Amino acid sequence: MEKLLLMIAMDEEAEPLVSKYSLELISSKDKQKVYLNKKRNIILGISGVLEHNMVSLASKLIGEYNPTQILNFGSAGAKINSDISLGFAYFIDNSKKWDQDIPFDGFEWDQRDFNLIIPENEIGKGCLTGSRFSNKTDVLPQGELEDMELYGLVSLAEQHNLQISSIKYVTNFTGSNAESEFLENLITARSTGIEKLETVLDIYSI
Repeated sequence: MEKLLLMIAMDEEAEPLVSKYSLELISSKDKQKVYLNKKRNIILGISGVLEHNMVSLASKLIGEYNPTQILNFGSAGAKINSDISLGFAYFIDNSKKWDQDIPFDGFEWDQRDFNLIIPENEIGKGCLTGSRFSNKTDVLPQGELEDMELYGLVSLAEQHNLQISSIKYVTNFTGSNAESEFLENLITARSTGIEKLETVLDIYSI
């Protein structure tokens, strides 16, 4: 049976999905929660923010439920001065880590970027993962969006030979107004993201 592991960082990002797909809370510890649908082919993990939290929970759930695909869903910030519009949602086609600094030669593989699966009719965007949002003084690789979890999750998927996709909806730019913009735009942007997400989830919930 095909099984989807849906990984989301925050309760606020997952809230509408729990009721729509009749997901049952299986476990809860601190900020981390696990839900299952009635057919037991959608596993939702809410991890908490930052890579180490998402990777640790996803690793646990891969071992317990043996999913056939991983899907990451959540908010993202657009680069300062980006032409990305707030409220839009995108599939991610490339994931990079931006805030590492290895001051030696020969570590290109350690900092490699990853490609993700996107539907044929979608235009993918690049996502940069860091432990904070960038500012105007940071030197960044190519990529339109920023998050705090995806790079580690994609690396984990590679280790398990699992197909992974990611849908990011844009709630804010990455400058000093990021928090207020996130709160102001979350519901509208999340709805746009869910429209894309439902095209995937409905396959598993029939």
